[in-house]
Amino acid sequence: FTFFKSHSTPAMISVFHFLTFFGSSNFLFIAYILLVIWLFFNKRKNDGIDILIVGITSTLLMLDSRTSFAATVRNSLYSRS
Repeated sequence: FTFFKSHSTPAMISVFHFLTFFGSSNFLFIAYILLVIWLFFNKRKNDGIDILIVGITSTLLMLDSRTSFAATVRNSLYSRS
């Protein structure tokens, strides 16, 4: 980690915090909805349905994995005592 510490600056950290927002569920959920609405208005319903399915399943998988990981960490912390 010494290598990364020597190359990280507060500005670089701010940039990467900004970029990671685009991978968050808050941004992606709104982006999927806007994209589906846009596709439906442009008479591309099949593409809109495909994006809708991908958006729903990826969001559910992300939430499930987040919940599973939190439960695993919580259980491992309690089992140590």
